[in-house]
Amino acid sequence: MLLYEYQTAKNESLLSISARCMLPYATIASVNNIAYITAPLAGKILIIPSIPGLYIPISPKNKLEQTLYQRYYTQFETAKRIKINKKDFFFLPGEDFNAKERVLFLSPPLRFPLRIVHITSLYGFRIHPVYHTRDFHKGIDIDAKDGDPIYSAYDGQVENVGFDQSFGNYVLVRHDISLTTYYAHLNAIRVKKGDHVTQETILGSAGSTGVSTGTHLHFEVHVNGKAVNPLQLLPKY
Repeated sequence: MLLYEYQTAKNESLLSISARCMLPYATIASVNNIAYITAPLAGKILIIPSIPGLYIPISPKNKLEQTLYQRYYTQFETAKRIKINKKDFFFLPGEDFNAKERVLFLSPPLRFPLRIVHITSLYGFRIHPVYHTRDFHKGIDIDAKDGDPIYSAYDGQVENVGFDQSFGNYVLVRHDISLTTYYAHLNAIRVKKGDHVTQETILGSAGSTGVSTGTHLHFEVHVNGKAVNPLQLLPKY
């Protein structure tokens, strides 16, 4: 087996790299510990193997790796073990993601920013609760009690915090080059611009600042700068 280094360019994606290298994206993702399709790649050096297959870490860390490990663990006694960049893998030539693993990989691993979830307003057109006009709701509203902790939906970096006349106190978190999340109507903000956050980081507390009829969280998800329905990227509740 030969291993090559590939320097990624600014606008490249895993799918374009996969096509250029004529390898399944599962091969490149698994050998480089890439857990989901929108993971930032710009400027990174990827390992490109000459043989397609799945490279499963001996010590899986993320949900995708754990799922692969559980599916193949009965084959590890006979699987080839290799070391790449000081990391140990089981190599299964010719294998690919199954349907479950593909869903995990293609869906960003977001979770709800409140521990108790009761959605009071969905994404899409609605009658505005204050102005009583038809408008497009770019996120979802989640019921909360005043002061409830608001967590980051995924690991990332705080891109901005501030106050908006409509949305009150808000926090914007960038998770990678294409994915951001927005948290609004906060009572208080506990992070500052530039802070690194995880899913255990409390961004602030729930409130009713801005134009609001009561305590809740307005939560938006943006992919490539466009608001999308957060429920498409969140677990079922």
